[in-house]
Amino acid sequence: MTSSDDLFQQAMAAVTPIEAPKKVQVKKTAKRHLSVHPPLTPAYRPSEPKHHSAPVRITHDTLLANGISQERLKRLAGGEPPIDFELDLHGCNRDRSLELLDTCVSRMLQEGQRVLCIVHGRGLHSSEQTPVLKQTVYQWLQSGPANHEILATIPKPGTRGGSCLVMLRRQKDQY
Repeated sequence: MTSSDDLFQQAMAAVTPIEAPKKVQVKKTAKRHLSVHPPLTPAYRPSEPKHHSAPVRITHDTLLANGISQERLKRLAGGEPPIDFELDLHGCNRDRSLELLDTCVSRMLQEGQRVLCIVHGRGLHSSEQTPVLKQTVYQWLQSGPANHEILATIPKPGTRGGSCLVMLRRQKDQY
């Protein structure tokens, strides 16, 4: 019986290395995923006053700004537009979560990104037997310093309430 190493050697016997000038250099692209410990930068605070309304809570886990249709929410749930960043808050306390959330949303607004996935968990292992991070995230999205930049927030499909999708407003200088 032949081992897998022997089979591999047999398969590779006729392979010749590519000469150096013929090699193609693959350019690595940056991952669109923020770690839980990004370096902190000053939060994005546009200088012009806001005339946008803050999102209104439609259900316990859906926020919606004026003018956003139910059809738009369906498209968001279906992946349109696609997720630009994912922020995983597992293992963070309330204060660290708010700090990371503020930094992440600020960066996304600066870069003209639209959709954020926030993984906050369902609170199954919370000492208070209630989803502390989930409540903290939704409260910040509804009434935090960047609330006028939030167009919609819905539970991410397939996560059973453990994460949400946040659609941000386009910035005027991004057109």
